[in-house]
Amino acid sequence: MDVLARRRRTLGDDHRRNLQAAYSVAITLHALRAYPEAAELLEDLRACLGRKRR
Repeated sequence: MDVLARRRRTLGDDHRRNLQAAYSVAITLHALRAYPEAAELLEDLRACLGRKRR
């Protein structure tokens, strides 16, 4: 997740590639049964997407 944090600092939270990377990490966390962490990341994504649509 450190790489994702660095990408967000460099490109910004709402950058398309960061959103794709975060989604991939969330899916991987879910597959690893790290459900709370996956859910938190998906909620962050939902918030970012909500901001982009406005």
